[in-house]
Amino acid sequence: MRSRTMDGRAAPARWSAVVAAVVGAALLSLGAPLGAAADTVVATIPVGPTALAVTPTMAVSPDGSRLYVADTASGTVSVVDTASRTVTAAVGVSSPVGVAVSPDGSRLYVVSTNPTNALVVVNTATRAIVASISVGSSPAGVAVSPDGSRVYVSNAGGTGTTAVSVIDTATNTVVTSIADSAAPRSMIVSPDGSRLYVAHASPTSRNISVISTATATVSGTIPLASLIDAATGFAISADGGTLYAASSGTGVVREVDTATGTVKATLSAGAGACDVALTPDGTRLYVTDSTANTVSVIDTSTGAIVSTLPVGAAPRTIVLSPDGAVAYVANTASDSVSVIGLDTFPAITTATLPGGTNGSAYSAGVAATGAPAPTLAVSAGALPPGLTLSGGVVSGRPTAAGTYTFTLTASSTVSGIPATASRTYTLVVAAVAVPAAVTPTGTPDAGSELADTGTDVAGPLLAALGLIAAGALAGVARRRTRGAVGRRQSAAS
Repeated sequence: MRSRTMDGRAAPARWSAVVAAVVGAALLSLGAPLGAAADTVVATIPVGPTALAVTPTMAVSPDGSRLYVADTASGTVSVVDTASRTVTAAVGVSSPVGVAVSPDGSRLYVVSTNPTNALVVVNTATRAIVASISVGSSPAGVAVSPDGSRVYVSNAGGTGTTAVSVIDTATNTVVTSIADSAAPRSMIVSPDGSRLYVAHASPTSRNISVISTATATVSGTIPLASLIDAATGFAISADGGTLYAASSGTGVVREVDTATGTVKATLSAGAGACDVALTPDGTRLYVTDSTANTVSVIDTSTGAIVSTLPVGAAPRTIVLSPDGAVAYVANTASDSVSVIGLDTFPAITTATLPGGTNGSAYSAGVAATGAPAPTLAVSAGALPPGLTLSGGVVSGRPTAAGTYTFTLTASSTVSGIPATASRTYTLVVAAVAVPAAVTPTGTPDAGSELADTGTDVAGPLLAALGLIAAGALAGVARRRTRGAVGRRQSAAS
């Protein structure tokens, strides 16, 4: 495993998601995890029974506040409040399978297979069904275009021109059907909306079709060797350059270069690798293993499994919250959803440190983010003499003026991957200011008392003290003289 390192600039989007907490001084000093341990199952939510579908049966709202789970056997879609991790409502839909949410979160699209083949449209605010649209035979998968204008439904029982139904979301009508190979199942749309990737699962059709959404035609094919290699789940990078396809039959995830349509790597992911999710920063893949009842975590930079998490029975669909902080896993044989808190990479968010003064008390905090909480240390240069770093706080009493440059590094282990983030600071320690000596700048008046004394005055204070002393002595002398005269006069009389 290799370490991932970030420089001291503001964290870009890929290092952002992400659920990151500001690490306090005490946490930094101890390297302690936050309230909920990351990359750990932090909750299990009971839901209704879900069919062992090979298409996604769960979706999360764009703001991350709601999770929708298709409960096939009970004929409902559970609405889960992600904050309380409880089912707060259920929408009645006959035999729901695939689900997807519009980009604005206002509509939930549910594939229904019995008694009719339909795409059911639900108003998420009222939970009311606003439309039921007839599609092809045995609909399975559903995907929404990034702009929300189109919904695509794969019809597993359809052939020829009925393989994929295209729905206009403004009118809730099928505007066209796309001819494709038999048994289309899971689908994913490219981030720019220009391509639709469709998995197939039949003895005669197991490849991945690449469909141009502009022309509604198949523009390419990503070949797979046999039916056992058929893709069961997809994820795609934010730039659309890499497609990840999980295959439960062979226990691998294929890494596909979308520019060439070729498989550039095959990653071991567990015997029952069913579905896959990619973190927003593109650093890790989370793959459900429906055979081992686990989730495998893959470092995308090395292609290696870095950790494995136990979940419920027969996990299949996995989705991440929009910020990449939480993963939700649908356990189809235990009728539950496992909630996994995910690790986040460290970052130092304090941009600058204030200056100090030699000999004066100094204290400045350095804020960092990440889960588990990173530890902070000086990795290059040195702090000014007299200052130390402890618990995310630089403090002490500088003992030497000057300009000091040093680097602080936050370190942690993210999903088994060593990770660091660094930032360089320049701290200026100013010297203590010494008051200048005060000297007279004017000439005393000729008739003044100072001029009469003829005293060479070194400064106003010394002159004043001298005059006071001289006056006191003169007064004593005058009193003594008057006393002596008085005594002589008394004696003569």
